[in-house]
Amino acid sequence: MNRFSNAHILARRSCVILLGILLFPFVCVLWQRKRFYSYLSRIWLKTGPEPLWLTRSSASYQELC
Repeated sequence: MNRFSNAHILARRSCVILLGILLFPFVCVLWQRKRFYSYLSRIWLKTGPEPLWLTRSSASYQELC
């Protein structure tokens, strides 16, 4: 499994924090706030090029075996 470098993950998470802070006033009045924060959390958790659901399912499969 290929993983992003630590610098890439740090840059991605820094952007998520910055976007969360800058867009907070707008998100407070939006009716789709849950969708926005769900999107930010998916970006925060992504550490490799494959989809997050695939990473989690393969990790849980390896725990069972």
